[in-house]
Amino acid sequence: MNKEKVLEIANSLLLEINDDYEEIEVDTCFYTYPVLKSIFVSFDCEELEEGSEFIVDFRNRLGKEFNVSTFLISLLHECGHCETWFKTTRKQERYNQKIKRWIEKGKRSTLDYFKLADERRATNWAIYFIRNNYELIKIYDKKIKES
Repeated sequence: MNKEKVLEIANSLLLEINDDYEEIEVDTCFYTYPVLKSIFVSFDCEELEEGSEFIVDFRNRLGKEFNVSTFLISLLHECGHCETWFKTTRKQERYNQKIKRWIEKGKRSTLDYFKLADERRATNWAIYFIRNNYELIKIYDKKIKES
């Protein structure tokens, strides 16, 4: 896989979604600064593993008729944060951050992470986007797989 080519393709997809996105950057995991529309991706992290809790839950909710790579699932989840961040109240955000810190310290299960309101909202956005733009997603997914 040519990582530079994948980033170029992924950036093109982001611009089709919303031309306010910054160029994707590479880091050790997927995350975003939603207000800035900055997304960071990884090519080697647990999120991309087919059997990870996030991917299994996402695929179950998306439906078997939609075949999408784990890279695009994770990328679109981060887009979901950028497209829905404004729906999170300050109270929700404080709660989310508290739970995320507890998870990092091992005081809560990682399963709790994707149950948080902002994570569910991002996943729901990604699922909705894939279902309603599946032909576009298939084109980009094919380009990524062939790079």
